[in-house]
Amino acid sequence: MGKGTTELSSDKREVKNTKELRAFNKMSIIDYLRGREMTSKAEVAKALNLSFATVSNLCNELIEERIFKAGQRSTQSGGRPSEQLTLEVRARVSFCIDLTYKEVVRLLLVDLHNNPIREQHISYSESSSMQELVTACSAGFHAMCSEADVRHEQLLGAAVIIPGLFDKQTGGVVNSTLAVLDNYNLGTVLSQMIDSPVYIENDANLAALAVSMQGESQRYDNVLFLYIGEGLGLGILSHGGSIFHGVRGFAGEIAHLPLGHPEYECYCGNTGCVEGILSNTGIERELQSGGNSAEQVGHTLGKVISMLVNLLDPQAVFIGGDREDILRQALPYAQQESARRVLLQRYRDIPITLSSGVHNLFYQGASELLIRKWLMR
Repeated sequence: MGKGTTELSSDKREVKNTKELRAFNKMSIIDYLRGREMTSKAEVAKALNLSFATVSNLCNELIEERIFKAGQRSTQSGGRPSEQLTLEVRARVSFCIDLTYKEVVRLLLVDLHNNPIREQHISYSESSSMQELVTACSAGFHAMCSEADVRHEQLLGAAVIIPGLFDKQTGGVVNSTLAVLDNYNLGTVLSQMIDSPVYIENDANLAALAVSMQGESQRYDNVLFLYIGEGLGLGILSHGGSIFHGVRGFAGEIAHLPLGHPEYECYCGNTGCVEGILSNTGIERELQSGGNSAEQVGHTLGKVISMLVNLLDPQAVFIGGDREDILRQALPYAQQESARRVLLQRYRDIPITLSSGVHNLFYQGASELLIRKWLMR
């Protein structure tokens, strides 16, 4: 994943005192350097519109805290040598737990550039209990930290990637494609085991967060990510790059929109749910039907995208899924169908892009979530 910046707000009106202002500026400097290989204090001061004295003092603190490293001084023609600063990417580490696979849990330690340091897979079966899974995750976490020499004070926390929705009011997971997760208070139990804060987030939401950071010149604040896997999920980024959850955390639940085939029965008891086509099972059914499966998937996907674009007016739409081969073939049909149905199309310039390696986007987004919580504390 490309090194990015979360672009913390420069509006300091909510900062209440000198201590808070100092903390805000410190986090802004860290965030600025995350997007660069190296920089000087003078460059930071100019970019963030801060005095050189303020930047110098804060950078010296960050060097003492081993978050920054002072590098070789560069000499510019006619100017004074300037000390170059680099980010110690392992100064803070995220623990990510990916529960989106069948029969495997993926554990990762991830650095400040959202790159993995250590990875471990834990196998489980249908008979495994959630308590057994959590215990195995905790053991894997401690083992990886020991192997990577990650100390507790370096840890930003844990992010759990779920194929379902997190109920903000009850603290439980609901409507998951992994039945063992349903109504289990995962965050509380795991937090006690690893002695760190735990955040639970939907897979499509994290993918949206990850793709918003990609690209060297483009950062997105308003993004839609459609994930086509065991089910159909939607991640929504809005309001300056924040995940939109809704009141309880159930926003983006689009799997049962009546845009599918009217004769396809759904587990919800209705017919015509769009997930009947836009899911792994739905794609397989289209492949076996003998027709042009890519065209059918693409046209259905285009209808969903056009509805979401008309409703939410995003900067960009990304698509990811387990069947990248079919989705790649379906993409042109989706783009054509969406363009035909989006109102005010001539005023919009909304790219619709297929993202590869969706499971990597999950942990990148999970790491970014923890980093943002640290930067914006």
